[in-house]
Amino acid sequence: MRINSLKRKNIPKVAVLAAGLTAAVVAVTMTTAPAQASPGYASACTDCHTAGGSVAATPSSATLAPGAAYTVALAFTGGSSPVGYWISGNGASVTASNAGPASMTAPAAAGSYTYTVWMRSGVVASTTYTITVAAAPVVVTTTTALAVTPASPVVAPASPTLKATITGTGAAGTVEFFNGTTSLGTPSAISAGVASKTLTGVVAGSYSYTAKFVPTSAAAFTPSTSSASTYTVTASVPTVVTTTTALAMSPTTGTAVAPAAKTLTATVTGAGAAGNVEFFNGTTSLGTSPVASGTATTALTAIAAGSYSYHSVFTPTSAAAFTSSTSGNLAFTATASVPAPTASFTASAISGIAPLAVTLTDTSIGSPTSWLWTFGNGSSSNAQNPPVANYTAAGTYDVTLIVSNANGASAPATKTITVTDVPGVVVPVSSFTSAASATDPLTVAETDTSSETPTSWAWDLGNNTTSTLQSPPVTYTTADTYTVTLTATNANGAGTTATKTVTVTSAGTHDGDNGHHGDNGHGGHHGWFDRFISWFS
Repeated sequence: MRINSLKRKNIPKVAVLAAGLTAAVVAVTMTTAPAQASPGYASACTDCHTAGGSVAATPSSATLAPGAAYTVALAFTGGSSPVGYWISGNGASVTASNAGPASMTAPAAAGSYTYTVWMRSGVVASTTYTITVAAAPVVVTTTTALAVTPASPVVAPASPTLKATITGTGAAGTVEFFNGTTSLGTPSAISAGVASKTLTGVVAGSYSYTAKFVPTSAAAFTPSTSSASTYTVTASVPTVVTTTTALAMSPTTGTAVAPAAKTLTATVTGAGAAGNVEFFNGTTSLGTSPVASGTATTALTAIAAGSYSYHSVFTPTSAAAFTSSTSGNLAFTATASVPAPTASFTASAISGIAPLAVTLTDTSIGSPTSWLWTFGNGSSSNAQNPPVANYTAAGTYDVTLIVSNANGASAPATKTITVTDVPGVVVPVSSFTSAASATDPLTVAETDTSSETPTSWAWDLGNNTTSTLQSPPVTYTTADTYTVTLTATNANGAGTTATKTVTVTSAGTHDGDNGHHGDNGHGGHHGWFDRFISWFS
């Protein structure tokens, strides 16, 4: 900075000294140090300025912060050419060239300030401008307090909530939470003076939590950090789950024929129960199976005849997590096997003429409890002794019986029924022969010659006599014609009737007394007659 030389020698030295002091003060408050005019520059000289022209001064901002730098645009119009400007007021004295602008610094205190701008030489023109210095903002001091809930110690895995409370009216910003020097994640925004963060899955250990407030505007609020809050998380103590074990068997029946098979299923209650189940018959182990989805099974085969008492014992993988448990007993009896029954039956007939009715009778052994008959004619029955089986057509029919009981089914028993058609009716063909005897009286021998095996005979001998003999004799005492008939009969009925005619004639009568031959034997036939017999069939 320099002190301008004075154009008039009669300026008091006191004025010069005052000008020097002013320059020193201005040098402290300006960012640049333009040439300064002495106080009373315009009024201290006589006849060194001319009237006319005007000065305009415009600050770069009308409202400024305390101590803020600003500029003043300067302009002169009219009159002779200026040689620069001088700004004074409020302890400032600043010169500027004709080109301007002037660099100024606002006072440190709030208020309204007016400055005068003078022409340094040539004219007596001047002007003023006013600026307002706003009050400096007040920085709000904040404090941060941290609370952690629930109160420690807590059991792992823990989920504590960190809550930071910020004091300082209107405090705006974020809070970052720490465990020691380790950040716990993205800062949390403040709402109504509070920011919080909930942690999850915190393992057992000792923690030192803090909360750090970072203001949105450092000019408005101070940052602050809470004191450390020690937090303890202890290892979880497992809860022992009480279990129960129930045993079931399949099939559920309590008895079966040996060799038998059973499946034993143990159901273990108790959420998540892990371990193994050992199955027992009495005190004898039947094997071990792992528990899966709450159940364990074992399959028993070829169980011999006898009595059994089954139970199961659950043994947990971790005795600290689950209790062991034992089921109740299930009784089972395997009985000795009995052979399946043997089928047999009788039939009232195994052959005959249609229609043929056959009665079937069960003679099976081995205590059958069910029967299956098939008659070969499209019908069947489950009766032990079925109704009569009827066969109406000729053919060969297989009758089959299968019997069963609890021990199984028999092999089939079979009989074949043969049915024939009704044969044609065959009756005798009646016939006979006759032979005359050579003695008196005349005797004729009738001889049956009928076919088809007759079993009875009906003779009409023509002389009012009959006979049922197969071949009867007949005596004719009188000359005549006799008709002889025969009807032969067998099981199928009476046959045809055979007929023959017998004619008996007299050859003449010889009187022994009067004839040529009498008792004296002269050649006559006395007391007899000649016979002539003829047969006509």
